[in-house]
Amino acid sequence: MTTQLPTLRDTRRAKVDLTTKQYHLVKIDAATDTLDLATAATDTVAGVLDYPGDVGKVCHYNVEGFVKVKVGAALTNQTKLAPGAGGKAVAAAVGQPYFAILQEPATGDGQICRVLMEKGTA
Repeated sequence: MTTQLPTLRDTRRAKVDLTTKQYHLVKIDAATDTLDLATAATDTVAGVLDYPGDVGKVCHYNVEGFVKVKVGAALTNQTKLAPGAGGKAVAAAVGQPYFAILQEPATGDGQICRVLMEKGTA
């Protein structure tokens, strides 16, 4: 069973309906200061959605620590992660920014895995 130990959490209102997006990656929309899904390698990940909400409702997201993330592919332990399609974590390409390091192997798309939130360049 995957456990969490977040050391920093934050809250913001949802820009879009995030009610089904627990453990997905989120970014902050600068124009509205609201949460949206981080779905592209160029998105800056603000954190991982922990308590989702509907449009305009407050959501809680994890910023630091050991947290749960939904992955978008099979991955090996210690893979550096970047945002991918649908707000799921995928392997960061060499030279690409990453937001976390996988702490267990992932067998495929949709699996929820433990990661260590840590930013850097792969």
